[in-house]
Amino acid sequence: MKKILRHRWVWVFLGVLFLPSLSLVWSYFQPVTPKEAMPYTFVREEMTRTFCGDNDYTYTLQSRGTHEEFLLFVEKMKMSGHRINDTRYEKKSENNHLIITINYEEGWIIYTKNYT
Repeated sequence: MKKILRHRWVWVFLGVLFLPSLSLVWSYFQPVTPKEAMPYTFVREEMTRTFCGDNDYTYTLQSRGTHEEFLLFVEKMKMSGHRINDTRYEKKSENNHLIITINYEEGWIIYTKNYT
């Protein structure tokens, strides 16, 4: 067994065999990004604005979708417990510097991340 493990081709073969499975397992433990979770039908707009410095910005992502897709997006982003009303969910950090808002307005799902 030790003689076999000394050869490079054995390690290359094991790497080729197990690397894709490791990548697949890793993808289950990574957090979902808003861009991956948001439904994409035919229109998606993304915008970032920086105001005074690197720590002062607003990120907006919006896409067309139904109310059911909006609720599914809220679940994927794990914001179900931060409900304001039927069409608005808002999550604030402890020091109120980071505010994440998910809205549903006139057929648009709008995700906004505001850091001040």
